[in-house]
Amino acid sequence: IIVEDGVAVRAIKRVYGELTGNPDHGLEPKDICEIADGTREGDAEAAKKAFAELGEVAGDAMATAVTLVDGLIVIGGGITAARRYIMPSLLRELRAKIHQLNGNELNRVQMKVYDLDNDEEFAAFAKGDLRTLKVYGTDRYVAYDPQKRVGVMISKLGASKAISVGAYAFALSQLDPGGRQGAVIASKRPERSKEGTPAKTRAEAKAAPAGTTDGSPAGATKREETKISKDTDESCTSSNPF
Repeated sequence: IIVEDGVAVRAIKRVYGELTGNPDHGLEPKDICEIADGTREGDAEAAKKAFAELGEVAGDAMATAVTLVDGLIVIGGGITAARRYIMPSLLRELRAKIHQLNGNELNRVQMKVYDLDNDEEFAAFAKGDLRTLKVYGTDRYVAYDPQKRVGVMISKLGASKAISVGAYAFALSQLDPGGRQGAVIASKRPERSKEGTPAKTRAEAKAAPAGTTDGSPAGATKREETKISKDTDESCTSSNPF
């Protein structure tokens, strides 16, 4: 199957229609997710399978990609609101086995696959298998981690913001290939008062409305906290809408 036909919005709608025998159901992925959750009338099992098939196709494509590219896998977009139905099959595909004609069994990817949204797996991923090796012919030792591994996670920023941040970082690296931007940024930091607070910030705080220190409307921090907390919402109406 062509990847785009297996992971696009139309794929979820198509598979749900095929499984229910009603290709003209007129439902959107958000509706199908709510059916899977049991908060909307419909075939819950068909809805779950529609998202599971998407995870399987995406996992197969990612398995090929990480074999060629050394990097983390970060999944974003509104479809991640249904991650509890997508991730199991996606991870299962990445961790799958392939078989040679002689019967030998090999991992689908060379690396060990970690779910970075799982606290225990994240800790194991971060720890790795670090060991100390002595450099032959010297008294020097070097740290070495032989474990090949790749992490998979759902974006906490959202696809649009994550792409923007990545593009900005890439642009900086191209404008300043020598890596001097850090020094430039450091030189532009505001001078600090004896109390340790940036002088400019202290002056601006005097003019800020009550309850704020940066001139933003009261309650802005609370709204931002609410937005962040919704990023981990497990419902189809999370802050990553379809």
